Amino acid sequence: MDGFTQGALGAAVTQAFYGERLGRWALPIGWFAGMLPDADIFIRNSADPLWGWTFHRTVTHGLAFVPIGALLACLPFLLARSLRPRWREVYGAAFVAYATHAPLDAATTYGTVLLWPFDDLRVSWDLIGIIDPIFTLLLLVGVIFSTLRRSTRPARIGVALAALYLVLCVIQHERAIDVQTALVESRSHEVRTARVVPTVINIVLYRSVYMTDDGFIYADALRVPFLGPDTIRIGNSAPVFDPVAEGVYSGAVNPERLRRDLGRFAWFTDGYWARTPGNPQLIGDMRITGDPAMLAPLWGISIDPLQQVPVTRGNGADRDTSAVGALWREMWGLDERHVPAP
Repeated sequence: MDGFTQGALGAAVTQAFYGERLGRWALPIGWFAGMLPDADIFIRNSADPLWGWTFHRTVTHGLAFVPIGALLACLPFLLARSLRPRWREVYGAAFVAYATHAPLDAATTYGTVLLWPFDDLRVSWDLIGIIDPIFTLLLLVGVIFSTLRRSTRPARIGVALAALYLVLCVIQHERAIDVQTALVESRSHEVRTARVVPTVINIVLYRSVYMTDDGFIYADALRVPFLGPDTIRIGNSAPVFDPVAEGVYSGAVNPERLRRDLGRFAWFTDGYWARTPGNPQLIGDMRITGDPAMLAPLWGISIDPLQQVPVTRGNGADRDTSAVGALWREMWGLDERHVPAP
């Protein structure tokens, strides 16, 4: 999730559990520790175009790394003489804040390697968008009032309300899955794997994306309002990218590097990769798109087997203000392309 929300969550839990012992120090310790796992974005590898995708949300986000990450987070605060005698409380506060980061990321769609180094499974629960102002506001209000009143109670209330909001996210996600299931059955498709992905800033409009046994990816938009009927907007489909069937490796200058890089991108996308309709040179990550009903990826890769570095990153759909406006209208049920769900 976005770094600001991660910091707010870290601060809220430290204020809730360590506010009485650390006072106002609980806020900066929690905020810093809650954001620290994302420092992995500053670790670069200029020789590897896919490094940012495949390294981010791995090592520093593994649950096994939490004790080490908490230690790194608390060290700057132990420079303060007043905190050194309370180093156990400082470490404990950093520990609980750091530990909140990866599970919250796993609740989104991007994918987090929670079990690193024991397993490279990318965990994605698809419960909440990478930006959700309601969730963030619940935490932020608790943090602010805890700081002003020097009380742990507002932070505890904020954490509790944020947890209840996540429960609502689970309920909405299950409703969207039900709509997707009915849609698939109406098409008589045999599904290999399926995802229902929340769009940003809401838990009403979802992206349905699934792969069929005959090797196609289908995308549609689903709307599951709190009041009123469920609706769908029919999207489009494309064949799942198959480098072997397309003969991508034939004549490659660096076939080992090409196989490795394509394998990493397939792992990163959870297998939801395809040539972009209208832009076949871009092999896109079809989980996350600007338009929830279309196969219009925000990012992807380009392949040139004749190069020593055969796979490079590519840009996908334009992220303009009109797309934001269209998404907003669709969230509120103003998109006339929606039809009743099956």
